[in-house]
Amino acid sequence: MNDRSIARLVYFTTMFLVFLLPLAGCGAVLSTSGGQSQAALGATVDHDTDHSLRTAGSQALLAFAQFRLYSADNNWEAALGALERALAFDPQSTYLQLLLARVYLHLERPDAAEILLTQLINQPPFVPEPHLLLGDIYLMQQRGLDAVDHFNQALELAPDNESLHLRLAMAFVQLGRVEEALATLEELLQKRPDADQAMLSLARIYRDSRQPDAAIRVYRRYLETYPVRLPVVLELGQVLQEHDPASAVSLYLKTLDQVSFAPSIRQQLAQLYLARQQPQLALEQLLIVREQLPSLLGGNQIGLLYLHLNQWQQASEEFRRLVDRGDAAGNNRYFLALALIGQSRYPAAIEQLQQVPPEATIYRDAMLQLSYLQLQEGMVDEGTRLLQDLLAQGIDDSEVYYYLVAFYQEQQDLTSALNFAREGISLHPEDARLLYQQGLIFEARKNHQAALEVMERVLLIDAEHADALNFLAYSQAEAGLNLPLALERAKLALQLKPAGYIEDTLGWVYFKLGDYSRSRIHLERATATQPDDQVILEHLGDLYQVMELYAEAIQAYRDALAVDPEAQGVQEKLDQLQREFRP
Repeated sequence: MNDRSIARLVYFTTMFLVFLLPLAGCGAVLSTSGGQSQAALGATVDHDTDHSLRTAGSQALLAFAQFRLYSADNNWEAALGALERALAFDPQSTYLQLLLARVYLHLERPDAAEILLTQLINQPPFVPEPHLLLGDIYLMQQRGLDAVDHFNQALELAPDNESLHLRLAMAFVQLGRVEEALATLEELLQKRPDADQAMLSLARIYRDSRQPDAAIRVYRRYLETYPVRLPVVLELGQVLQEHDPASAVSLYLKTLDQVSFAPSIRQQLAQLYLARQQPQLALEQLLIVREQLPSLLGGNQIGLLYLHLNQWQQASEEFRRLVDRGDAAGNNRYFLALALIGQSRYPAAIEQLQQVPPEATIYRDAMLQLSYLQLQEGMVDEGTRLLQDLLAQGIDDSEVYYYLVAFYQEQQDLTSALNFAREGISLHPEDARLLYQQGLIFEARKNHQAALEVMERVLLIDAEHADALNFLAYSQAEAGLNLPLALERAKLALQLKPAGYIEDTLGWVYFKLGDYSRSRIHLERATATQPDDQVILEHLGDLYQVMELYAEAIQAYRDALAVDPEAQGVQEKLDQLQREFRP
């Protein structure tokens, strides 16, 4: 809430409290003497004057009663007319003039209110209210210096008024004089330690001026004085979440021990658990929130948490309920499909994805997922047609091209794969994934030089593309070219993406460098990670052979042939080794 909104709130609260004054008390304030009762006047005026005053007072009281009725019906123009008549009959009434100023403000006529209040501050009785209202007007008009002046004058007349201290602090904040705002409130709290609004305002100013330790101190003091004020608990919790998350958790849990029905606290705690990577605890809190106050959870938070936790059955039940209810059915059908995929129920997932409408925000992702499932289920034509339909609909982001290229690569249709890769790259020239795919296609088509050039281009876009680094390092090792650079690239690739085939590349670079001990470390790790990779097993056999570990080399070659009996050159290596080596 900004300063203007706060000022208006303070003003309207004051105004409506005035309106609720008992009608029976109006006679005391509707007087021609600005506060003296008619009984007191009767002792000093003659009979005719007294009769005239009584008549005017009755007319004023009647007009005031009409004002009350009109204002209760929100008929403010009529209420204003009635109040002006009341003031005409009792023109010296400070009460009526103040009330009229408030009505002007309610009707958004601050200029009229300002004129009236400026007259009031220069005539007795000297009371703080005109200064207070003028200060409110200037606060709303962003005239902070004038507001400060009138709030200070009001405080001279009512030095212990908490509301005035709050307004003065607000004016200081508006002027950017935060330290004076803080001092104003601290001074009040020295006199009145239990002034709740002052304490709360002080905490908020500390919070907004980025003094979290002071804010936390004042918030805690507030809660010690006024325990279990849930909105204040939330405010303190939000400060703690940013600076001391563990203490925020403790605060929320302590509050829940005292007040079990606190859905807003539980929801905030759930969000905090999520930020702390504790989804199971978050889920537990949200389930309680739904039980206590279902309307507070209108979305699919619980279902998404079930998905995150791989609790597929619960997730599918949750999203099935949302779909049946028609709650954002398109998106929730997608999430339902993901839950079904988690249960390996692919046909059911396909059925859900096919019902996701084009207007759903998740439509593109749903169609990509659908096309992938169709490929997995052998529905290759349907999957590729769906992706091409996306392109026809103008959904031509790089992800769609990536899937299309992958589909055609899977089917060994390298011509179509290369065509779509080129088309995608023409639209997305800086997409490293599409370029990497193109490089693999060139390699598969025996155009090794073109593949190398594309991989170098990938690194210009993404210097930490692990697979491009690995491709180039392995190619350099095979060719025996620039092995120090190959070693550097292989090390970086493995750091970025620990994987068996990259361990193999690094081991093979060391092999080419003649560093057999390091080569053995990485090739054996690669074999342990990918024991069914023929190339890795062959590399290990070559290493063992040069290290004169002949029995181990023979076994590595045999393992390689067990994986791929047609592996080129491996049988020859094995035969020669067996002829030369006699155990």
